[in-house]
Amino acid sequence: IEATAEDSGFTCLRYAGGASATTPTTTPTPGKSPFEPIDGGEDRACRGSGPGDKGEEGTDYTPMAAATLEGCMAHCVEMGALRCKGIEYYRGRCEVWTRSEGINATVEKTGFACLRYNPTPGPGNCGAFEPAQSGADVAGALIAAVHGESPEQCCVACTAASGCEGFAFVAEVRECYLK
Repeated sequence: IEATAEDSGFTCLRYAGGASATTPTTTPTPGKSPFEPIDGGEDRACRGSGPGDKGEEGTDYTPMAAATLEGCMAHCVEMGALRCKGIEYYRGRCEVWTRSEGINATVEKTGFACLRYNPTPGPGNCGAFEPAQSGADVAGALIAAVHGESPEQCCVACTAASGCEGFAFVAEVRECYLK
């Protein structure tokens, strides 16, 4: 991350692992990174439903250029947790995994890194929303409708979704309408 801009409702996180393009470091800093190493993370390539499922480009993952592991992570964060499930990184090659079922397996591959994206609301993220208004909807364009069991789950989805400024939770249908 080379620059940030103030924007209400957004959180910018920088991975503190100190990785370079040639040596992926996947040890997360406790409490600071929404990225979790899968099966240890280092020297692991991501897979879909099992070790033999490499995924399908455009459906399960999107290849992107990234000079560093941090750059690959930034692509994922920009997509938001509704789309990005994790990343695979290897020497400037970044795959942002968007498979709806997530990354469920890895295989050993020297130099690769496989990380799951699992953002949680940090201090102040959910508390930054205005108090709930019962029986009201939020004005604005609908970004996404996602399943949610509680307003807290909607908050997590909204804080992770790019451009989300608020949400409406409808308990009867267990839906979060992100706006």
